[in-house]
Amino acid sequence: MQGHVKIIISFLFNIIFVDVTDAMCELYSNKHKLIHGFWNTAVGVGHLNKYGHEVIAKRLAEVIKDLERSKN
Repeated sequence: MQGHVKIIISFLFNIIFVDVTDAMCELYSNKHKLIHGFWNTAVGVGHLNKYGHEVIAKRLAEVIKDLERSKN
């Protein structure tokens, strides 16, 4: 789905879209860690691993904190 379509859907339905693409790319670029795959799968294939979940969790925590601050 194109970025502008995501933004329109987010606006129309009051959904917060959190894009973690940059954070995931930075993890690989800086630390050479893949966000998905496990020791028993092909490299970079499969479900999110602990690094992928960590990237998402950190970004969501930032967004939640920002939303909470903006309420006050």
